[in-house]
Amino acid sequence: MIKHSLSDCLADPDHLIRIKSYVEANVRFLGLSLVTLLVTIQMFRALGSPLRLNKPLVGRRSILEPRWLVGLRFTKGGRELLRQAYKKYKDEIFKVQCNDTEICVLPHRYVEELRGLPASKVSSPQALYNKGLGSYTGLEVIVESHLHFQAIQGHLTPNLASALGIVLDELQDALKTVLPDCSDEWVPFDVHTVLSELVSRLSSRVFGGLELARNQQWIQLSTAYPRNAFACTMALRMVPRIIRPLLAAVLPTYWRTRSNIRDAKRIVGGIITKRRADEGATDMSAKEHPCDLLQWMMNAAAGTETHADDLAHRLLFISDASVMTTSLLISHCLYDLVAHPEALSCIREEVHNVLREGDNFQKTTLHKMRSLDSALKESQRLNPPFLMTFDRVVREPLLLSDGTQIPVGTHLAMPTDAMLQDSSLLPQGGVAPDQFDPFRYARAREDPENAQRFQLATTEAKSLVFGHGKHACPGRFFASSEAKIILSHLLLLYDFRYPEGKGRPESWLFSENVAIDPNARLLIKKRNDAASNLAMLAKAL
Repeated sequence: MIKHSLSDCLADPDHLIRIKSYVEANVRFLGLSLVTLLVTIQMFRALGSPLRLNKPLVGRRSILEPRWLVGLRFTKGGRELLRQAYKKYKDEIFKVQCNDTEICVLPHRYVEELRGLPASKVSSPQALYNKGLGSYTGLEVIVESHLHFQAIQGHLTPNLASALGIVLDELQDALKTVLPDCSDEWVPFDVHTVLSELVSRLSSRVFGGLELARNQQWIQLSTAYPRNAFACTMALRMVPRIIRPLLAAVLPTYWRTRSNIRDAKRIVGGIITKRRADEGATDMSAKEHPCDLLQWMMNAAAGTETHADDLAHRLLFISDASVMTTSLLISHCLYDLVAHPEALSCIREEVHNVLREGDNFQKTTLHKMRSLDSALKESQRLNPPFLMTFDRVVREPLLLSDGTQIPVGTHLAMPTDAMLQDSSLLPQGGVAPDQFDPFRYARAREDPENAQRFQLATTEAKSLVFGHGKHACPGRFFASSEAKIILSHLLLLYDFRYPEGKGRPESWLFSENVAIDPNARLLIKKRNDAASNLAMLAKAL
């Protein structure tokens, strides 16, 4: 019966047409239903912003556009997107999709009211932990306590003069072993790699003593950890949260990051064990007692902070922050000065003249190098390490002075890079903000009222590279002094130029990060007056 009916139907052309029409109609209906469902889901996701703020999301071309695509667009063109958004919404709040994180970008007028808020209301460490995917890259220690922050703020900065003496002592040996042999000819100079190792050596001497600074495995991992952690973070932030554990399991940079942390705990843990054994075995005098960041943390630690693994982990994090930002700062400035040889000559002459006055680096010498300080700050202005700073995560419902309500969980930031291109926020009218003017800030400081302003290490609401307020980078005074010491030595002892046909390399931009082109090179050659200049530098120790 069924077969007979089916054969009859197939033999009837009109019936075949009706079947065909029925199938096509149902396929169209199912297709339309599926599209409607997907569009509805996307609209609810778009409208259901985690911030619940009715503010424009820049970079989105349609409300139907998925957030991952908006985030991808920011990854590839974040600087231009932020600068255009700043021009359009300079005095308004807007949002950007930074990979998987929606960030609420605030006008700088909010800086002063936010700078003093306690961590219980807005948390800077939590923002860093979230952006850095701390559970994968080992940033747990920065949210568990502020021991490292307090040690830098309470001990390193007040003892800056003695710390710089240690930097200078270590630099004398490091220059012989880290920089290439270039006495007789021009040789290629891998700027960022060499400067990263140099900064690691000097910083490690201050952070953990001579033993740590001369441990080559520590130097290697303290420069490798930032690279591995960054690569791991960027890869994982490109995929949905639910997929991250699966991707991390097969991601080489994730396993390298964890290996770096284990090695750091082993190396620093050994130093901690030895120090504690020495303390228990002898009555050490204050003079014999180690005087470095690790020891200051050991002395102040309480509870789980006293664990050797915890202390070692914190030291690795501090080294990461120091090596990455300081080496970037010096590298960018060196590239800029070599591209402006007249400015380089003027700054070299300033360093030479200041040193001839006979002061030492720990006292007034660095403060007198205003042009050098200005050049570093100007280079940092054009290439800050991050497009956005002053990051905070809101922990309690926040009511701003103008009545704006910010819900818990909101990630706040300031458009630092765009602000640094705003003529109205720069000194003396901000002439040619897109151009490198190495003496921009030095000229501004000629006004007695500005003598203590516009320095590399100073922060204010208009200049937020180091943050501002109680959560500003506590190591900025050490970092800026270290950068000036290294750069002054390089300028007096070596000549630099670009290879034939090459010029100032473009920075690499990835999401909110501004990095050095790893393929860029300079040529380096020891100066003819290097020996006499080295003797002059030695007198300033």
